Amino acid sequence: MSEPLQFYGLLPSTPEGIREVLSTFRVRSMAEDNLPGWEDRLETRTKLLMSIMRKQNQKRSDCEGNATANGAEAQHQWVNGTIVQYSDTYGYQGSERIMGRTNVGRDSGASMESGVILRVEGIKALAVPPGLPLESDWAYEPYERDVGRFETRAKTAKIQNTFVAESGALPEFSQLLLSLAAGGVGHIGTYWPFKVSDVGGYKCMDSAPTGGGGHATEIIGAIRIGGKWYLTVWNSHGYGAYLMSQRAYEQLQNKQWQPFGGYLIMPDKPVERYHNRIVSGGGYFSPSRGIA
Repeated sequence: MSEPLQFYGLLPSTPEGIREVLSTFRVRSMAEDNLPGWEDRLETRTKLLMSIMRKQNQKRSDCEGNATANGAEAQHQWVNGTIVQYSDTYGYQGSERIMGRTNVGRDSGASMESGVILRVEGIKALAVPPGLPLESDWAYEPYERDVGRFETRAKTAKIQNTFVAESGALPEFSQLLLSLAAGGVGHIGTYWPFKVSDVGGYKCMDSAPTGGGGHATEIIGAIRIGGKWYLTVWNSHGYGAYLMSQRAYEQLQNKQWQPFGGYLIMPDKPVERYHNRIVSGGGYFSPSRGIA
């Protein structure tokens, strides 16, 4: 099984972007004792997300913008119990602008760090707040080729809060599972395509790819198959999620996600929100409404 030819478009990490993300932003560890029943709740919520999140099929080199929007949508569902659609194109072009004015409109990709910065700090050079507009307010088309036109639109855009409180380096696999159970997402870049295995009817990355183009995707949860945890990673190639094994994750982690980067993004009050779901009693998950 092989991945068909697709647009990718991810740029390698930049030293400046890595410094900004890792020197300014931090994530706290999650304690298993603070998240009772986390295994079943993580799996239940993940399956819900997989059933309600949109399946994008990118039309340009905007995978990083798609991944940024996907993570924000999953976290909106965690915080508010509903799914919205954020703007992939703003996610992409906002990331381009964070990398510098000359990047806007070139459609040559963006970096993983620029997407994290867009959600955490916004476009500081334009005094645009952190977050993303809704797809209904900033449609996929047009893709702005003129930087001035993009900047004018961005300054007046209806930017929505995407509930980021903490971000930083991805943790070890067991800690990542706990973070996902508490509403976290993983903003990751890898070489592409990967050698595809079939696990439970899903495409699975069972070993880290070592060459090819760069591609951005988003870890939104995890499910168990055959007694093993697999990360569910939302893609922008038309089919939704692929799986990533613990082995592949640890191979990428051992190389510090070079050369593209990988980051954990956490919502505000993750443990408190987790416990609020318990206090609310029955109806924790509703397929039609998300989190009750």
